[in-house]
Amino acid sequence: MMTGIEVAGIVLAVLPLFISALENYENGLDPIRAFLEFDSELPNQIRKLRDQHINYNLTMKGLLLSIADSEDVEEMISDPGGVRWKDSVMQKRLEERLDESYQAYLDTIKHIEEIMKTIAKDLKIDQSDRTTRADLQSLLIKAPRKDNHFEFGRRVKFGMKLKKFTRLLDELDSENRKLERFADKTERLETYRALSIPLPGKQSEEKPAEDVPDNEATSLNKLLMPDPDHYGHTLSRKDRMSLALILASSFVQLEATQWIQESWGKEDIVFDRAPDAPEDSSVDLSKPYILHSIEKRTADNKTRPIRNSRNYSLLSLGILLLELSTGQSFEQHLSRIKGKSTASLDPPEESVERLMKLSEVRKWLVAVQDDLSSGFHGAIWHCIKSYFDEESGKSEDVYRQAVLDQVVLPLQEDLQSFLGTRT
Repeated sequence: MMTGIEVAGIVLAVLPLFISALENYENGLDPIRAFLEFDSELPNQIRKLRDQHINYNLTMKGLLLSIADSEDVEEMISDPGGVRWKDSVMQKRLEERLDESYQAYLDTIKHIEEIMKTIAKDLKIDQSDRTTRADLQSLLIKAPRKDNHFEFGRRVKFGMKLKKFTRLLDELDSENRKLERFADKTERLETYRALSIPLPGKQSEEKPAEDVPDNEATSLNKLLMPDPDHYGHTLSRKDRMSLALILASSFVQLEATQWIQESWGKEDIVFDRAPDAPEDSSVDLSKPYILHSIEKRTADNKTRPIRNSRNYSLLSLGILLLELSTGQSFEQHLSRIKGKSTASLDPPEESVERLMKLSEVRKWLVAVQDDLSSGFHGAIWHCIKSYFDEESGKSEDVYRQAVLDQVVLPLQEDLQSFLGTRT
């Protein structure tokens, strides 16, 4: 019995064969038959089948790139159904990659295989009995591939009715969309796993976190201060984009814990000095620490705002992202445009203070929106508008998924585009 990845390879090999065979059949039609109902629609059906092949190829390539390096994937795509598709290690990786979605993936792939077999029964490329065409592997042997083209010893015959063929193509389109959704959702889950860090409550068996001495720690607030030696910025654009992604993904993992406080900000993000770096040298930006203050958490609890604290902590993330995207702190922005001091943002009523801050942040976003990438702008806007979202009945999973979809993934795509690694 073939494995899930073997079946996928066979389907990938058979699809272009069917396209070539149908084109051969079309070219061999006499003028009278070309005017018949089915044959007049044949070019459209071939085009639809070609589209399905492209979609399937892209989906499979995306899945393979998540479990193998690019050279192996290119080899597999160029030789569909070849020996690499029979690799047990590759099959195991695919199962681990899809996790609980694997069985659904397998059912979908097998359904696509059955669709291919049904078409094969009415597609005659030699003098053999058509019933043997259900064996897709033998069909590939009958039509060897040379220089990426299939060669047929005799004119292809095709005896399927238009209605049936159209229905099969519709089924193929539906199954292809399912595969794409499986791949997309598991990719999102993989992104979540890769970017997240362990919850504090689950670290009891791990090595305790070490203290970062104050004289060695550098806050994000300090790194956002203007530096005349670096074109006004201490952090490069790449640094700021990478940090934005790390902080957003950490928020998804930690927002329901005590580690993310509702009024967290750049002062709470610190970095240790890079390994073996001399004093006053660069910091390790790949491992930001989130400071946790008991006093601050108590103060937050005493000044609980009208809105749910979860929304305000997300707004705080939005402010962080806006600061990273522009390379300046919120206070620097206010000082630049209005000459305001941070003291003006501390009226007696906490809820009023937060609404004033929200208003200023929205104005800032509007002012710089033309300079932001679509990913950064969308992520920041989600954080801002969510402050007014009603949260009654919204589960933690739904809330996190929204942040993952609307904040983390757009930031990841932006970074990949910037680095030239987006596929």
